[in-house]
Amino acid sequence: MTTAEKPPRRNIKPLTEKVRASEPGKPAAGSKTAHKREGMDADVQMKTWHWGEIDEGDCFLRDAEVSIFSDGRCHFWGESSTKDAGDVWLIKGLAFIDANGIELWRMPQFEGPVMTLANFNYIIDREDLAIPQYIFPYVTSVSMNYSC
Repeated sequence: MTTAEKPPRRNIKPLTEKVRASEPGKPAAGSKTAHKREGMDADVQMKTWHWGEIDEGDCFLRDAEVSIFSDGRCHFWGESSTKDAGDVWLIKGLAFIDANGIELWRMPQFEGPVMTLANFNYIIDREDLAIPQYIFPYVTSVSMNYSC
């Protein structure tokens, strides 16, 4: 075989080479999604969905959003108000849906504060929620079932 006929040399890694994961809280080598967020590990990813204004009877929910994280955490935030004191905004469930419209998982019911004053904004801020971690990459939309 002449020099012109030789195939090019390729650097092939041995099959016994070990790949090491990054240390907790540090970005994986070459990670393109590793951005540090306050209070989050570098490799934790986040997806967020927003709703505008929703009204149900005498109640309103404004600027609601749900954020899910690849480590299984979930955060819900919104402003609720009512025209009739004593109401409660009830989130009967959050459905996490994939690209085919299939519900992957449904979060159980949780509620906002008792709105003791009419025409006053109450914050619903739930950072204690969780989702199964394995559904994170597949969730493309979230549907909320609610009442007041």
